[in-house]
Amino acid sequence: MNAPPPPVHTLTAPPRAGTILLDLRPAAAYESQHLAGAFSLPLCNYASRTAFPWFLLPERGSVPVALIVPPGEGYAEAVKEPAAVWEPVEGNQVATAARFAVHVHDRGWSVEGVYVPTPQFWVAAKEDGWDVRSAVEDEDGERDRDRPGSVSPSPSRDRSRSPRPAPSNPAPSTVRASLVRTMTLPFLPAPVLAATATQLFGAPGSPTPFRVLDLGCGAGRDLAYLLHHYPGCTAVAVDAWKGSIDRTRAVCSLLHFGDRVTLVRAKAGEQGELRGEGGRDAWGEVTGPFELVLLHRFLPPRTFVSAIHDRLLAQSGARMLLSTFALPEGGDFAAWTTRHASPSSFINLVHPRELTRPLDRALLSLKDAEVMAEPVVSEKWGWGFTSDAGYRVLRNETVELADGRQLVWFVVEKI
Repeated sequence: MNAPPPPVHTLTAPPRAGTILLDLRPAAAYESQHLAGAFSLPLCNYASRTAFPWFLLPERGSVPVALIVPPGEGYAEAVKEPAAVWEPVEGNQVATAARFAVHVHDRGWSVEGVYVPTPQFWVAAKEDGWDVRSAVEDEDGERDRDRPGSVSPSPSRDRSRSPRPAPSNPAPSTVRASLVRTMTLPFLPAPVLAATATQLFGAPGSPTPFRVLDLGCGAGRDLAYLLHHYPGCTAVAVDAWKGSIDRTRAVCSLLHFGDRVTLVRAKAGEQGELRGEGGRDAWGEVTGPFELVLLHRFLPPRTFVSAIHDRLLAQSGARMLLSTFALPEGGDFAAWTTRHASPSSFINLVHPRELTRPLDRALLSLKDAEVMAEPVVSEKWGWGFTSDAGYRVLRNETVELADGRQLVWFVVEKI
């Protein structure tokens, strides 16, 4: 039995605090008027379902999502029509947005409602204490009141001052960078990343300058969090898969981070090499020094650790966050693979104590498969993050996920 369609609202105030607000209207409409913190993701920018950045949405079912759609008639009926797979409807914003709402609703996202921004909608939002913004307020030194974070109602404000009109020629596809900085990202950050960033660089919004290397950047969400919340952050993103680099590039373009990020498509090798397309040496593109190296849900070959020590963490004060799945203390690998589908090998699974065991450089000549085989990985292999090697461990603990898997949270600093 199909779930009921998402509710459509035209006269009610926006949803409850903690909801992710996705504004699907064209950028010019967002520039003219929007709810503080709403994330602008214009559907008109995407010619097909495959072009849409689904990887930017929150995990399905994790948080409620409200969709602010282009104004028009017929939403209440349109959302009742089944839409097996969403595709834009050329020339019809209402049908496009309604089908999008049904698509994400039916596929497990918690769509709290579809909000049609009629004039009465904006009046109700203001009366209910929501901060309705226009482009001018970002240019008048009031940015701090809309720092990225959870969307929540704001106290009533004096709105007697007439806002300056929006620019006559705003960017056709995305809102201006000054407005992007006030938006709430549409996904939740990895808790270990957010907590580590706060520990090392201060609360979100801190101007502390720092440079990050993200090895295995994936879709770029980790970097998006850091770049969005820390204006002094710059980064190098490395991944072997073209799709990851393309996604990270799309995120950087959407959020106006292009001048703060260098993208490098390259693969970490077993002997500490970093090889780009055609086998070129890509180390010259990884320009440091780095205050933080990220290995989040990604592990290079174990023997790549020589490059981590000699190249990436050679400078005093350099830190590394390593977070991936961990075999529980005293756990048996065979039992792990029986209970959990992934990881199915030690490629992205660490053994207890291997991170703080001394590095035996004689093992660096082994193939990665030989290092990960028992009993080498459990009894002999060590990453070498020890005090004798000049490191201070800032955090070494595990976090249990809902499915019972344990995630190691390891932060180390070169002293």
